[in-house]
Amino acid sequence: HFLNVIKLKEANHGTFINFYNNFLSKRNKIPLAQTLFSLNLNPLEIYAQLMSVIKGSYTSHLYMNNCISKEDYKSKGRKITDFSNLDDIYDVCMLYEEYKRGKYFDIQDLVNFLIRQVKLEFKNVKLIDYLFIDEIQDLTISQIYLLILVSKYCKIYAGDTCQTISKVNRFRFSELNQIFYRFGKIIPNYPKVINAYLCLNYRLNSKILRLSTFMAYLMKILFPNTIDKFQDDFSIKIIDQKPIHLHNINLIINNIINTQRNQDYTLNR
Repeated sequence: HFLNVIKLKEANHGTFINFYNNFLSKRNKIPLAQTLFSLNLNPLEIYAQLMSVIKGSYTSHLYMNNCISKEDYKSKGRKITDFSNLDDIYDVCMLYEEYKRGKYFDIQDLVNFLIRQVKLEFKNVKLIDYLFIDEIQDLTISQIYLLILVSKYCKIYAGDTCQTISKVNRFRFSELNQIFYRFGKIIPNYPKVINAYLCLNYRLNSKILRLSTFMAYLMKILFPNTIDKFQDDFSIKIIDQKPIHLHNINLIINNIINTQRNQDYTLNR
């Protein structure tokens, strides 16, 4: 099966957008296409629902097509998107998966395949002793689930959904907690999950931090389903020094040397 998969072309968001635009062009013949056209939805956001929720959940591997059921999707989708027409989104995603079959595969197909293989051959899997992942917000839940399966002891995950750079990921820490809760139910003496909020910012002075905190506040108000609701950051840099602007290369080199010796380089870079 795996050899057959890697012979296919890899699909990405561009593949989906091309399919979606072609699908909408048939709106005079297909009622679903007409409905989606009238809603004027962003195809990239629909693709995000497919990759992050429908195929990116920790239970997606339990389904042969790597897609959770429509009812499960509607339950999860309501928590991370403002879309009201989840039925239509799910239906067009299923049409896209049918279009892909035999021609394309995507990263979530590979991840879900690997999860199934790890579970089947778990006794032969060489586990990672200690696992630390930073910028975890750029991974899907199913990718994290795969890493959990192949790690032994201490598992540390760090990230911030305000800093997500992936266009199609809708990661939430609350869903990660659900995975650990599930493991605790089926594995005796499974380690307790500890959530720690790293609110002390060593990098930014207080003025820049106030601006970034305000931007995060606006995101929580205007787009409440897009980020986790964390505590606000604060800075130890009470004195707000102005950054030094240098244009001459020799001055830049000398400034780097001097700031490394006796100043906070990060503040002045």
